[in-house]
Formats: sequence, structure tokens, C-alpha cells
Amino acid sequence: MRPVPGLQPGPAALDGVDLCLIQTANADIDLPDLAVILTADADLITARLTAHHRFERDPGNVQRELDLYQEAARILAGLPLTVAHVDAGASGPDEVTAAIVHNSGLLSATVAPARSAPDPGHTP
Repeated sequence: MRPVPGLQPGPAALDGVDLCLIQTANADIDLPDLAVILTADADLITARLTAHHRFERDPGNVQRELDLYQEAARILAGLPLTVAHVDAGASGPDEVTAAIVHNSGLLSATVAPARSAPDPGHTP
């Protein structure tokens, strides 16, 4: 990952890790062909959260994360890869998948229906 011009040191993550440190740690990675940034309205994201970790318990972190995604998108736009921005709040799973497939250059994809967990009391 090549350096991004104009990148300013400072906290870049919810845990306060410096953006320059993150970039230095990832300097030798292979870049993907496609980066997908899924976003949604902050209120919708907040309503969907189930507080799996400490960052989800702070209601102000949702907007902070959205801001960080915008910053990541800006950084990624300066790299030789395709960046797809998909609003996952305004679309259902099929539309989100179609948007990702469209941006990937693939001709088509099929989304398999979600499978329910097997019944632990059922013996095949």
C-alpha cells in the first residue's frame, strides 16, 4: 500500500490507533481488485446494532464509524483499485449483492437463500 499524500497523523480508529501507524503496518499488503464500502443511515445502523462489543454500546460511535468509512474511501480512491460504495440501508440483500457484482466486473451472481440451523433433536 503506497503512502497517501496529505495523510495527517491522528486517531483514525475508534480505539485511537493512529492512521499513519495503520498505513505503515499494511504497507506491504497486496491490494484487492475491489473494495466494498457498505453504509447506511446512522439511525438505521443504531437500530440494527445488538451491542456485540464495547464500540457498539456508545451511540456516538455509529456516526464516528461512518466518518471513518468516508476517510477510508478517500484513501482507497487514491490507490489502484475499484471502490464500490453501496447503501445497505436503502436496499435489500439482493440489491446490495447486485451492486457489488456490478462493481466487481463479474457478469452475474446468485444469492443462495439463508439456511436455518439444523434442529439438534432431529436425526437424519
